Amino acid sequence: MGQLKREDDVLIEKYFHIHTPSADAQRLFLYPQLSAFAVCDHGYFRSRSSYPHYLLLLIIQGSIFLTVPNHNYILPSGSVLLIDMRHPHIYGTYGDTLPQLYWMHFNGTSMPHLYQYIISNSNTHIFPADSSFILQFSNLIKDLASNEKQLSEMAVSAEIYQLLSHLKISGHQHSASIQPAINYIRRNYSDTITLKTLSSLVHMSIPHFSARFKHEMGISPYAYVIDIRLTAANYMLISSSQSVEEISSGAGFKSTSSFIKAFARKYKKTPGQLRRDVKMSLTELH
Repeated sequence: MGQLKREDDVLIEKYFHIHTPSADAQRLFLYPQLSAFAVCDHGYFRSRSSYPHYLLLLIIQGSIFLTVPNHNYILPSGSVLLIDMRHPHIYGTYGDTLPQLYWMHFNGTSMPHLYQYIISNSNTHIFPADSSFILQFSNLIKDLASNEKQLSEMAVSAEIYQLLSHLKISGHQHSASIQPAINYIRRNYSDTITLKTLSSLVHMSIPHFSARFKHEMGISPYAYVIDIRLTAANYMLISSSQSVEEISSGAGFKSTSSFIKAFARKYKKTPGQLRRDVKMSLTELH
């Protein structure tokens, strides 16, 4: 088990574990590499162009945002995130409540195909967590860090397979009722989007659609549109040399001033400050 130097945007880190897999595990199993429980502050932010692990992250409290190529998400409490970190990704604190997270970096020779299998039908990186998943995942994180538990690599691999199987099943069970509206927002966030358009896509009245959307996503349709625009702008800030004005317009904001205010309210810093921070972060990774 390893010791972690806590980063400035992590208030509490518990059950931290570093695992070096055996040759047999690397050849045959799924295996953890890093895992922990964390309480993060309002400045919690991760931006990577590539990282050679897969990430399984469970949100116990609070919310985070996520940007991956072609997708933007807001993850409320009770959500599970599964991403292939070999591709560009950004995530961090969203809202006023400090996030509490169980997370695990893991890998395995079967993971590229298994990952695609899990997300293929659901077409999402976000899954609902029920009480059994929360209990199993949190216990696994604690057991990995425990000096008293002597888990075999095969047993740990079986646990990870069970957790991933749960995601596959829950992905099928996720309601498709509002998915057309979500897809429309993701494709057309730079355009004017109305509740009338969104509700008509799912054949609901505006009040019914608004209530159903907030129940499933944790935020209102309007708030979701704004967050998609902000996370898209966030991605453009680190992946292009466009000016703030160009990014504001491209992300669908009516004015640069309203964009900067919304951006600073969410990220606690201006677009220019974030762009400098991200460049420094990416430089350190290389």
